[in-house]
Amino acid sequence: MIPHEALQKLLEEHPEYAEHFASQAQIRIQNALNVVWSDNDKGLFVKKVSEISTTFPAVVTSDMTIQEVAHEMRNVVRTSTAVIKNKGRIVGVITDRDLTKRVIAEGVSIDRPISDVMTKSPLTVGQMTWCSRRRL
Repeated sequence: MIPHEALQKLLEEHPEYAEHFASQAQIRIQNALNVVWSDNDKGLFVKKVSEISTTFPAVVTSDMTIQEVAHEMRNVVRTSTAVIKNKGRIVGVITDRDLTKRVIAEGVSIDRPISDVMTKSPLTVGQMTWCSRRRL
């Protein structure tokens, strides 16, 4: 166990060691994936979806503008997350943090469609019945 700062300094002073760490990266990642955690060891690393998910995200369509989606998130539903649907299927997701990083920081026009900046094809877990209740 080498402290990160010490490892960085070592690699700066001896770049030839960097090849060793790079060549072993895939093995280290696979080993990390194979770790079996006990319930006592999980701590903050493993949480139930219900513990981290937004209960009622805004549900919008992919043709809405960035401003319309932000308005829906802020004033209508009061949530930090929007699920984007197209023809009844979930095609994307956006958060208030995404809007800050992808729209404001990049100077993207708020008149552009949300589909230009959303995270496309998000992975979903279980049945998302709350989305089907909305008329979108």
